[in-house]
Amino acid sequence: LMDLSAASHADFLRDGDRTGHTGPQGSKVAERLSEHGEWHEVAAEMLLYGSSDPRELVQQLLTCDGDPSRHNRLSLLSEEFHVCGLATRSHPSLGSVTVIPLAGGYGPKPLNDSVTVSCSHPVIPRTSQFQRVLESIPVPPMHDRIRAALAHGTTVQIEYAPGKARVLFITGGMRRTARCQWN
Repeated sequence: LMDLSAASHADFLRDGDRTGHTGPQGSKVAERLSEHGEWHEVAAEMLLYGSSDPRELVQQLLTCDGDPSRHNRLSLLSEEFHVCGLATRSHPSLGSVTVIPLAGGYGPKPLNDSVTVSCSHPVIPRTSQFQRVLESIPVPPMHDRIRAALAHGTTVQIEYAPGKARVLFITGGMRRTARCQWN
């Protein structure tokens, strides 16, 4: 979903031969991220021009030549950001533009209803209701914990309600519980 936000801004920059973080109607990264899902904690955006080669992009992010404040490097290495999107497009005057939105957490707009789902597959089907519920929980460490449990053969049951979730980890008749809440 964050890739959609990145793509829309990259298209805007390309189509108008523009540069910068300001999008259509003066939009900023937080507004563009909100069009496609819901971001949490912090949001930022890195823009790179000239190359579309992945190695060169990483080098550009880390060296930040021409930027004494090293904003991109600081953002890339910040512990505040846990998720990102990425889109690269050709650019009429600069060769290419790469847009990388960052956030503390990101997912689809949360579900409005309470629901209970379970999964015991090591790989969660992308179109499953379980995946949709998991993506509605804006707590990346909980995602990591759930995916690790599934990879080890644990059945996971999520009792989701708007703003909170109770997660049961079931292995060999034993149950462990984890809870999380968000705004």
